[in-house]
Amino acid sequence: MDLRQIMYFLRVYEERNLTRAADRAHIVQPALSRQIAALEEEVGASLFDRGPRGVTPTSIGSKFYELVLPLIGNLAEVKQQIVELAQTGPVTGKLTCGFPPTFSRAMLGKVICKFVERYPDVALQISEGFSGHLTAQVRSGELDFALGLVPADCSSLIAEFEFDEGLVLISGSRVAGPSFTPVRLEQVPELKLVMPSESNLIGRQLQTLIAEGIVRPSRVMVMDAFNASYDLVRTSDWCLVAPISAILFNGDRPNLFIYPISSPIIRYSLGLVRDRSKALSTAAFAFIDMVKESADLVDIEWRSLVQAA
Repeated sequence: MDLRQIMYFLRVYEERNLTRAADRAHIVQPALSRQIAALEEEVGASLFDRGPRGVTPTSIGSKFYELVLPLIGNLAEVKQQIVELAQTGPVTGKLTCGFPPTFSRAMLGKVICKFVERYPDVALQISEGFSGHLTAQVRSGELDFALGLVPADCSSLIAEFEFDEGLVLISGSRVAGPSFTPVRLEQVPELKLVMPSESNLIGRQLQTLIAEGIVRPSRVMVMDAFNASYDLVRTSDWCLVAPISAILFNGDRPNLFIYPISSPIIRYSLGLVRDRSKALSTAAFAFIDMVKESADLVDIEWRSLVQAA
């Protein structure tokens, strides 16, 4: 069985579209179709049903995916381990990874400093973006891993760890009493809300709450720029819903009014997402461990901050 054909099959299975799968596989669509047809002939079964709206895996195709996915991951890990065993001298290579702006602002600098001290010859390329976009970049192969949305669909993406974080309402003005008073967003009078668009996990939930009439802000400003939003609210009576990590390690925190959100429920859950069909280096896993250590500190620091308030 041809390994390349199996890789092409994985791309088609995950994309459910030959054009998108061909783009991911860096092959023209007719050639991809021929490779899939050859694989189906070899296994003696149809793996996909073709239709005008794309391709749908057959029951045999779904079972084939379930069986070959871990094999591809194991082969990639074998290759990576042999490469590292054969390597002499310092650890080298390149890591491409992505993080949402709140995590970057709060903790990424410390992680990078620690990592480059341990692995000075490994090149880092870091992107910043919304969690959904970062996961898409991992899926497309642009990033090795990212702190992004954990995909709900069946794919080769897995989460090394998941990170649930509480949310707070922040403002430069006393909009809901003293700092650290729990707040119900639906009861904040004359709420002037700065929020990201629906492409953002928090923005999407806020848009739904507003559309359903649960949260009724007096004014709304949509900004897909966290740092600009943060700078706006800390010097005004506008408010921003943000993960608690966004305010934990900032020197200007004393100038903010910070309100834990008690209702409505807004979930902010991310995962360290990677493609299991691609092996990561020892240095990459070390970086991931450092990210997890920083993420684990968020809840500890938050409880200390609330107790001291």
